[in-house]
Amino acid sequence: MNIEENLPCAKKMVLIDDDPIYRAIMLRAAKNEGIVLHAYDSLLSISITSNMEDYDAVIIDYDLGELTGVDIASYLSSVFGDIPMVLVSSSLREQKDGGKKWPKHIKKFALKTEGYSPVLAMAKELASTLNYDQPMQ
Repeated sequence: MNIEENLPCAKKMVLIDDDPIYRAIMLRAAKNEGIVLHAYDSLLSISITSNMEDYDAVIIDYDLGELTGVDIASYLSSVFGDIPMVLVSSSLREQKDGGKKWPKHIKKFALKTEGYSPVLAMAKELASTLNYDQPMQ
């Protein structure tokens, strides 16, 4: 039996982060909070057949090698439509990346140093929001 079958009302989220320790911490924290979290180390790790519409929110690390979290957020927005996103980083980032505004689906920004709980709380809040077109807070 799949664990997701036991959690029919659980929020379902995706984490894209190349740090295996952060992924492990977030997976454990999400499980403890009753959140179904699928974690990937890159955009390439996500199956092309994945239906992002099944997810309630996406958490993306800013620093992902050659691509930034902003690049991935732009791609996910264009391919999978309206899905709220939390951008996380170990350092403070501006809402403009190289002079270009972040995609509208990035609704929140969090520092990893704040811990896993605030990041999950932000993602849960966004997952519960019906109006995905609200600007970033």
